[in-house]
Amino acid sequence: MLRQLKLKALVYTRYHALRKKPVVLFQKAQEGERLRWMMAPLLNLLLGPLKRLLRKDDHRKKKEARRRRREVGEA
Repeated sequence: MLRQLKLKALVYTRYHALRKKPVVLFQKAQEGERLRWMMAPLLNLLLGPLKRLLRKDDHRKKKEARRRRREVGEA
């Protein structure tokens, strides 16, 4: 179904200045592209878990870096 629509929703992430969470912005639909515009939130649902995984990975890296710094401080 997505292929039929040739969904042109421009998906890109931009860091939200306050929360530092990626925000997905969708290209505004032109006249007669209402269906595509309605597909955008569905795409968001698909992308959500993926971004969550990336965030978790980020947190793990931060924790490891913190631990490494602590070890260096003790030595």
